Amino acid sequence: MKGRIICFMGVVTVALLCGSCSNPAADFSVNGQSFKPGDTFHLENKSKGSDIFEWFLNENKIGNAGNLSYVVGPADQGILTFKLIASAEGKPASLSTKTVLVEATTGTVTVWSTFPGVEIKHVSEKNEEPAGSTSSGYQEDPGCAGAGCVVLSLAPGTHTIDGISSVTRTRRIVEVNAGECTAVKMH
Repeated sequence: MKGRIICFMGVVTVALLCGSCSNPAADFSVNGQSFKPGDTFHLENKSKGSDIFEWFLNENKIGNAGNLSYVVGPADQGILTFKLIASAEGKPASLSTKTVLVEATTGTVTVWSTFPGVEIKHVSEKNEEPAGSTSSGYQEDPGCAGAGCVVLSLAPGTHTIDGISSVTRTRRIVEVNAGECTAVKMH
């Protein structure tokens, strides 16, 4: 009888010790697969055998908490790759990767002029970005499908657009709405 009790206790002891011998296994879940700017990703850590965590978004470290929330910014578009590296002291690290889609939520601005050759720039607080030049002139609003117009795809919000000709510079403040097109006359 004593032999059986000792054997049973030995099996329990080995099972407890081997449970702490396993290497980390990184794993996490995301609360969806498709998001828009302003939405929040909730990344739930489901790793085993680890107590050190590093979260990455497209190769940039974004945190080291057990679970993580990430608010989608206006610059986040397309496929985003989240990575979790889970580790424990003295053991090899484990990697888990998930991809999600951020739907582009932009609006379109079509800039037109009564004569060709107007240089168009998108103006921000930091700089002016050349957007192109009109190649056709219109006497009436061509709408969003006018050939020879400059077309910009912009995030929703208020934008400043400049039109520069050989004699004048015109500035327009444009409100951009997601999924909509706005035609803007420069000269």
